[in-house]
Amino acid sequence: HQHKRHAHEEHHSEGEAEHEHKDMRYDLKGVVNHYGGLGGGHYTATCLSDTSNKWHVFDDSHVSSAGPEKPVSPSAYVLFYVRQEQGRTNGANGNGTAEPMDVN
Repeated sequence: HQHKRHAHEEHHSEGEAEHEHKDMRYDLKGVVNHYGGLGGGHYTATCLSDTSNKWHVFDDSHVSSAGPEKPVSPSAYVLFYVRQEQGRTNGANGNGTAEPMDVN
């Protein structure tokens, strides 16, 4: 019976691999919202643009700029995060607009 190992475990001791995971941080890049009940409803998405570093709301064929409120609302259904590059400590656009998340 063979055990599969992740690539990072083959090159590092367990302590080093654990330390790497504790230092991982993620930036929020998108949110899918669901409005309605279990039998049906409506979905929208709020996404952070890589080119403008601004949040946009996608609602069927309509796209608009998001307001100053946080992109995660009580209607949030799915959150999309992107892992930050090593050594990076701020949000996606440098002023904290994206929501960083620690994974510990």
